[in-house]
Amino acid sequence: MASAKRECCPDCGSMELINNICIREGEPIKVFVQCSKCGSFVARYTVDCYTSNKRYESLLQFVSKRCFESGRITSKRLKSFDEDIMKEFEHCKQQIKESEEDKRIEEIISESEEER
Repeated sequence: MASAKRECCPDCGSMELINNICIREGEPIKVFVQCSKCGSFVARYTVDCYTSNKRYESLLQFVSKRCFESGRITSKRLKSFDEDIMKEFEHCKQQIKESEEDKRIEEIISESEEER
C-alpha cells in the first residue's frame, strides 16, 4: 500500500506548520509539529534519518557512518542516494496531487504496520 498526505492542523486546518526539533544525547531525535496560525500541537515524530535540502551535506553524514568495499561502490551509492531522495519527493507530490489520502496519519501508519 502506498499513501501520501499533507500534514495539517487538526484544530484550524492550516498547512502552515513549524517543526520544533528536540535533540538529546542517547535518545531518538523528536520533532514536535506546531501550527503556525493557531499555535496548536499537531504531531510528534521521531527521526531515524534526516536529509535536508542540502543533500550533499546529508550525503556526507550518510557516508561518514558507513564502510564501503571500493571507490566504485561508494560512488554508485552516493549517486543513488541523491537521485532516490528526489525521485521519492517528486513521487510523493504527484501522489498527493492525484489522490491525497483522506485518512488520518495515525490510521495510515497503523494499516501499514499491520501489513508487515
